[in-house]
Amino acid sequence: MEDNFIVYLMIWVVVSVIVGVISADKKIGFLGGFMLSIVLSPLIGFIVVLLSKSLEQENREKELLESNKEQTRLLAEKSNNNVISIADEIEKLVSLKDKGLLTEEEFKQAKRSLINKN
Repeated sequence: MEDNFIVYLMIWVVVSVIVGVISADKKIGFLGGFMLSIVLSPLIGFIVVLLSKSLEQENREKELLESNKEQTRLLAEKSNNNVISIADEIEKLVSLKDKGLLTEEEFKQAKRSLINKN
């Protein structure tokens, strides 16, 4: 009876080490996979390791997130620059109209053109 227990314990530890090795390139890591297998069971540890993200996948997701943040920042910056440039152009048109260089109709047409262009 005692011999069977030692055999089962040895199998448990060996399989737990195997699960730990499999989890080495995962986010959970060797120690996490090994400890889960020792404490709960090698089968549960293996299932958790299979569901765990790989380090490569984690890095790709981080890079993608950073890229999305940068694109969002650039789009917001471009949008702000666009709004400012339209406002500047309309101010110039108002100035030309005030100086009498543009008629009211020409002013409205140029303003409409600026707004529709963007």
